Amino acid sequence: MDANRTKNNNNPAAFHVASRRALFKRLAGAVGAAYTSRLISGAGLTIALGYSRQLQAGINAGKLFDLKEMTTLARICELVIPATATPSAADVDVHGFIDNQLQHCFAIEQQQQIQALLAQINEYANRNYQIDFYDCTEQQKLALLNALDVGKQPFNAASKDSFRFLKSLIVFGFFTSEVGATKALRYQAIPGGFKGSIPYRQGEASWAPTLWI
Repeated sequence: MDANRTKNNNNPAAFHVASRRALFKRLAGAVGAAYTSRLISGAGLTIALGYSRQLQAGINAGKLFDLKEMTTLARICELVIPATATPSAADVDVHGFIDNQLQHCFAIEQQQQIQALLAQINEYANRNYQIDFYDCTEQQKLALLNALDVGKQPFNAASKDSFRFLKSLIVFGFFTSEVGATKALRYQAIPGGFKGSIPYRQGEASWAPTLWI
């Protein structure tokens, strides 16, 4: 369990309306309104807020993913939302969150979609680098995910869409953690057009770079 999370943080009923609105706004800005509706529909938000973060050292097999898949997923999480002034997505157990969320809130087809994506990522890593994805260098991992992000061969439009779905789950998992909800820096979605000057008001969280939110 997240040692920094209070009892109120674990109680969905205690999640203030203003906080819900802030969460929806962040999610919509990062992954789009359509994906946000998909993530919070039904019991999605309640399940998300009720998840107890596992912050112990090491990575364990999940309810849906085996140990290899969970390890791959954790490495992806920490690259999509890397550590800055706040912990990375992997540091706040977003990989465990995704395993739990997929099992409880999504159909078997969507679960298999992410499992197939993780298998495809490892297959690509083994073919090009002769090692599993999680053993690749950071440069190799970034090159692979960049290719996936744009649907470059051997990836395709379906792979790109699956990766976008996974990224939306990572963002959702991060912003429903205590760190993401209360302490995270603001993120500008990429690609989203270049802006040379972004307004800043005193007291607001600083803008921080990210890779694939």
